Amino acid sequence: TGALLLEIKSKYPNTDITGIDADPKVLRIANNKLGNAGMGARLVEGLAQDLPFHSNYFTLVVSTLIFHHLKTETKKEAIREIFRVLKDDGRFLLADLGKPVNIKSQILLNIGSIFDGKSNMRDNLAGKLPLFLQEAGFRVTEPGSRYRGVQFLMAKKIVSEKGF
Repeated sequence: TGALLLEIKSKYPNTDITGIDADPKVLRIANNKLGNAGMGARLVEGLAQDLPFHSNYFTLVVSTLIFHHLKTETKKEAIREIFRVLKDDGRFLLADLGKPVNIKSQILLNIGSIFDGKSNMRDNLAGKLPLFLQEAGFRVTEPGSRYRGVQFLMAKKIVSEKGF
């Protein structure tokens, strides 16, 4: 609903930012928040697995807490689309639930998955997001510690010498 857009815009006021969501109601809420704060951003209705942008368009893409809602194939499609819309050497910051690091987080995340779609969260809880990113052509690092089960992955678009 625009909270991340506001945070980014407040820290980097001269940066052009674009927010995307499948729900027009969420986009209206985000637009109102940005307007009330006197900040602007381009808001687009769309899906992560079918991004309405040209190839090599963005320098940075950020996704927060969306991937655990997606089915396996949709996750892979979204990652391929993000790779497509990133410029060469562009980066993708993916913040989402990851493989539990201790028994407490394993219990909590597995209980949470009952309410959020156990099959959709299976990949996240098995630690497969970095693998999916690598399969799409990204070089992946984990640039920091987790926060309440949220894993932060930085994926850099690597383009081979052949241009792929």
